[in-house]
Amino acid sequence: MPTVRTVRVPWLLALASLVAACSGDPASPPTSPTSNAPTPPLTPTPNPSAPTPAPGSFTITGVVQEGERAVPGIYANAWVQETGGFGYSWWWAHGPLHADSAGRFVISHLPMAARVWLQAFDVAHDQPCAVSIAAIRGDTTVNITVVSTAAATPTAQSSAGSRSVSGTVVTSGGQPAVGAWIDFEPIMDFPAATTHTDAAGRFALCGLPVDEAVWLGAVLGSSVGYLAVPVGQTEGLKIVLP
Repeated sequence: MPTVRTVRVPWLLALASLVAACSGDPASPPTSPTSNAPTPPLTPTPNPSAPTPAPGSFTITGVVQEGERAVPGIYANAWVQETGGFGYSWWWAHGPLHADSAGRFVISHLPMAARVWLQAFDVAHDQPCAVSIAAIRGDTTVNITVVSTAAATPTAQSSAGSRSVSGTVVTSGGQPAVGAWIDFEPIMDFPAATTHTDAAGRFALCGLPVDEAVWLGAVLGSSVGYLAVPVGQTEGLKIVLP
C-alpha cells in the first residue's frame, strides 16, 4: 500500500471549522469542529523536501446550481487524491475559487487517474449530495447542486452507483435537534455532502459510497456528535448530541 501524504489548510463552512485538507481514515472518527472565524487557505511555501502536487493538464468545469438557477459567487473547491497516495485541497495548491457570474467554476491542473471530490459552499447553501469522479481520464463537465440552508428535507436521491442515507439528530434528552448541521467527509475534515436537520430533527444526504463504511458528523451550537454508518445501511440513522 502506498503511503498517504496530505496537506492541511484551515477554513470555515457554516457552523463548523472545515479544514480543507488533512490525512483521513474512514475507520476513524473526525476531529471535533470549532467555530473560529474564517481564515484564507494557505498556498505552498517553497520547501524542496515537502510533497508537491503532480503536474496535470486536465480540467473539470461545471455550474453550481440551485434548482434551475445558477449560483454566482459561491466558493468551489476539490479534494484531489493522486494515485501515488498524495492528497491535497485544490485551494491549497491554487488558491480560493469562486463561481463566476454564471455560476461556472473551473478546477484545472488535474493529473491523470486522480480521484476528485467536488465541493461548493457558502453560509447560505448546503450541498446535500456528494459529487465525485473516480478517476480523471480527460477534461470533464460536472455540475454541483446546492440548496438553501433553510430548505432542509428528510429525503435525498442518489445517482446510480452511490448511496443515500437518512435519519435523525437528537439531543441527549431525546429531543429533535432542529437546525443541526450534518456532514459526510470522505477525507477527514473535508465535507463533501452537507445539510441541516428539519423541524423534526430529520436529515438526508446522497452521493455517498456504496461499498465503504462512512462517518457522519453533526453540530448544533457547541454540541458535536458522530455516527459510523456501515456498508449497506441507508435508513434509520440516529446521531445523539451530548
